[in-house]
Amino acid sequence: MERILQQKFSAILEAISLLKALPLTYEYAQEKDGSFSGHVFELNVIENAQSLDALISALIAGMREWAEIYSEKLDFWIPGRPQEFPYVLKVLCSTDGELKTCLHGKN
Repeated sequence: MERILQQKFSAILEAISLLKALPLTYEYAQEKDGSFSGHVFELNVIENAQSLDALISALIAGMREWAEIYSEKLDFWIPGRPQEFPYVLKVLCSTDGELKTCLHGKN
């Protein structure tokens, strides 16, 4: 029994590791007013902020907000947006620091 539990736990850890390795891609541009707008493609999160650092923070907050909305109504969102499910899990399993690193291309 203990061996089976260890195998299941190992499988869960492996799944989390694979989720954390998923790449997040984003692009940003500076607007005419000097602010920055950015878009995280995998989750279709779009934010605007006064600085690039503030934009990264806003994108992370936006990803977290979307992950909460998505996960609260999986039966509603999964049929229409199934490709986002692993990224929602990634966001839910990651720290802000890990997400920031992902946005800088280092999954």
